[in-house]
Parts: sequence; structure tokens; C-alpha cells
Amino acid sequence: MKKILILISVGLLFCAGASVSGRGGESTKKKTAPKKSPVTKSTNTKSSPGPPASTKRTQAPARSIVVPNAELIINTTPPNSMILIDGESLGVTDEDGSLNLPSFKPGTYTVSVSKAGYLPSIQEITLSAGRKETLTVELMLGAQALSIVATPPQSEVYIDDVLRGTTDASGKATFADVAIGEHRVLIRKPRYRDAVYPLSLSPDKEGQINANLELAVGFLSVTTNVANAGIDIAGVGKYSSPVSKVEVQTGSYTVTASSPLYVTQKREVNVSSGHEDQLSVTLEVDIPARNRLTVTAMNAFSRGNDFYSFMVSAKQVIDVSGSMEFNLQHHDFVMPGLAILQTGERIHRVKLMISATSISFDPQVNQEAECSFRKFSVPIETLSSVQVDETGGGLFKKVAGVYLKMELPNPTNPKKPYTLNFVDSTSAFVRDTRGTTAIRSRTEASQALNALSQVIRYASTKAR
Repeated sequence: MKKILILISVGLLFCAGASVSGRGGESTKKKTAPKKSPVTKSTNTKSSPGPPASTKRTQAPARSIVVPNAELIINTTPPNSMILIDGESLGVTDEDGSLNLPSFKPGTYTVSVSKAGYLPSIQEITLSAGRKETLTVELMLGAQALSIVATPPQSEVYIDDVLRGTTDASGKATFADVAIGEHRVLIRKPRYRDAVYPLSLSPDKEGQINANLELAVGFLSVTTNVANAGIDIAGVGKYSSPVSKVEVQTGSYTVTASSPLYVTQKREVNVSSGHEDQLSVTLEVDIPARNRLTVTAMNAFSRGNDFYSFMVSAKQVIDVSGSMEFNLQHHDFVMPGLAILQTGERIHRVKLMISATSISFDPQVNQEAECSFRKFSVPIETLSSVQVDETGGGLFKKVAGVYLKMELPNPTNPKKPYTLNFVDSTSAFVRDTRGTTAIRSRTEASQALNALSQVIRYASTKAR
């Protein structure tokens, strides 16, 4: 029992010494005796105590730490781009736009990607040990200025089939942000042919295009010998002649010219680009139609029921170079009414012919001896005057009645013009109960002679 107590005491002292030594400090007390090994009982022999345990700790030898590298893959658009990392050139991406850097120390790097004609890209990337990183870079094309001068002005400008703008009133336009590289420039304006130009822009040179667009249309002018004739340009439109510089697409056209009382004419004309092509069409009078119209006019005059229609028809006859023959009576004014009584009836039937070019008087052959005028014809534009004169008679005046008075040049004596007085074909001399002589005519005589005077004036004015 005594031995057991001694062993326990020794063990406690050993533990206390070991505790001080394990914190790394030196004890100020005297070291105790080393602890004896515990006795292990055996069925055969007794073990003697082992040697005392050492109080000094041993350390394991130092080992180096291996940090795995990172892998970097760079993908670029466009391919064949230059790669710099921290200012050091590491190569060019391949045809697929890829560059693989399989062994790279971890850390943060500055990656620069560049290619001619593109804006460079600079990015930072952090690589972690043992990891694979992918950096995708898409370069933007570099820009250059493009100046355009186009004729005509206000033309549309397309770059690679995209409308970019319109030239101004002076025909100029500038585009400051056109990408470096190859382009197709189209300049367009209605009525003109498209102008297409190839364009190659480099970083050190601005683009310049001078465009002169050609007209894609021509101009057609049509004249006829008939004023206001109808002009039909097939596929274009209908007009009244003369037609001046109608804009049409280049090519062949059928032109139809027509007018009442004329034979319709058709002509073919070819219109070239940027030029004025002129076509002159001569219309010929439709003789049968003109004859029918003349009959219509004369019937309206003689029947006395529609003098307005007479004037319209008669003027149309004049317009188509027709002529009309009117049956009137001529009054020879030789002396006042007394002379008439002495010489008998001095009004007689005559023919007055009016055309677009002349006026003719025919006293009729069998009555020429009774008329102080002979048959004559003068240009109608030489007519001095024509008017309707209604007189009540009197001394040294024509007998009372309604007269158509005309002054015409005398073909045989220019200094003494003719003055002719006509009355309606239905007129006759009458004498009232007081013995006064007058000319009695149909009720419509005044209207008829007024309508005839207007037709004569129309023909004379037109001839001038």
C-alpha cells in the first residue's frame, strides 16, 4: 500500500512538469525526477521500471505547397485578332476566333484585343487556381466619315441597303459614323435611275462620292393643227393640244389625236431618257361630217326657230374651213324713197357666201343688169364692219326696215369701199294707207340678221 502511494505521487509530479514544458515556457522550479514506467504484471515474471520519458518535443520536416495553374480561353469576333496580356503579346486567335492559354498563374490580368479596322477592347480578368476561364470579346468596327455630293439634290442615300439619310437642297450629305471596311452605297430619287457605288473605308482616309443621277424618264410634247384637239397618250393620260413636256417613262407610246369634224389620227413615238421628244399631228377634216353640220346650221337659220344653235353650228363650220351660202335680198339705195317708186322694186335676191377665208357676193346672172354691184369675192379679214341697222325711214334715208349693213373693200377701186345693205329673204316692199313705203319682213328677221352678223364677225376675226 505504501508503494502504491509513492507511485501516485511521482506520477502527479511528472504531469505537472510536462504541462509547463508543453506551452513552450521554461519552469522556474527544479525539475522532478522522471516518471517511472508503470509495472505490467505477468503471470511468469515481474517487469522492472523503464527509463524515464524525455520532456523535449520533436517537429516534422517542412513541405513546399504546389498551387495549380489556371487555364484561359479567349474567343474573339472577328477571328485573327491580336491578344496582349499585361502588355505582352501572346498570339492571334485562329480562324474560328479562339486562342487557348492552358497554363496561367492565378491572378488578375489586363487583356487587350485588337485588329486593323476595329476599335480595340481592353478588359480585366481574374484567374483562379485550377479553374478554366473563358473570355469572349466582340470588337466593334471602327468608323470613318463619308461625304456625298449628289445631283439632283434631295436624293436618298442607302448604305448596305439601309436608308441613312437624304442630301440637302444643295445636294450634300455627310455621315460621320460609317464603319471601316467595304460597303455598297446606293443613291436614289424618283424619276431617276439608281446610282450604285462601291465604297472602301480605311482608318486613315475619309470616303467621298460624287453622284450624278440620270433621268429615268423623258418628256413628250404633242402639237396639232387643231386648237384644243384631244390628245390621248396611251398609258399616261388624256390632254388638250398643245401638250408640252409631259413626263413619261422611257419607251414607245401610241398617241391618238382627235377633234369633232376631223379624222382621228394615231401616231407612234419613242421617248428617250432625259430628252424631250416632239410629235406633230396633222388632222384632216372629216368632209362628210362637215357637210352634215353645214346642213344643220342652214336649216336652223332658214327655219328661224333656233338661232343660237345656228351660231354654234355655223362657227364650227368656219373652224373646219367650211363655207355657207345664204339666200338674202339686196337693197340698192340709189335715191330716197321717191327713186324707188320711180324705178320700181329695187330689192332682189342674191347669194352671200361666208367661209373661213373669204366673203363673196353674187347678184345672180339673170339679175346683174338690175344690180349696181357685180359679182365679187374679197378676203374676209378685210371686212371693215358689219352690223344690223333698223331704220324707220325718212327723207334721204333707206325705207323703213331691218337691214344687214356691211362695208367691204372695192376690188376695182380701193378708195371707194362697198357698202351693201341686205334684207331677209322673206322681205318685200309695202305701202301703207298714207302712201309711205316700207320693207316688211318675217317676225324673226331681226334675230336672223343679228345671228348672221355675229357669224361673219367671228370668221373675220378668226382669219386675222
